[in-house]
Amino acid sequence: MDSLAADVVLRALLDSGIAAEARLAEAGVTAVIVPATRDHAREVADAVVELLKGSGLVIGAASGPGGVMMALEGGCTVNLTMGSGEIAIVPACLDAQDLAFNSM
Repeated sequence: MDSLAADVVLRALLDSGIAAEARLAEAGVTAVIVPATRDHAREVADAVVELLKGSGLVIGAASGPGGVMMALEGGCTVNLTMGSGEIAIVPACLDAQDLAFNSM
């Protein structure tokens, strides 16, 4: 489910002309990476957040010191963080087993 969320985010970015790539991150999770120079990282991150909000993918967003957490439909979230020369967008989704367990 995480890789599906990453694919949807990646396609939205690429369709809008924002350069991005999928990369395997920690624990086998697929992250979406957007290149950004240190001088322009905040501007690029803001543009990515606004694009995802405007695309209808994001149903809620909250900013904090670590980045931006965005809620997607279907129980997924994506966490956007700025690093050295790139912005990482990492999805986290509950799978069907987690949903069944949490509803008991």
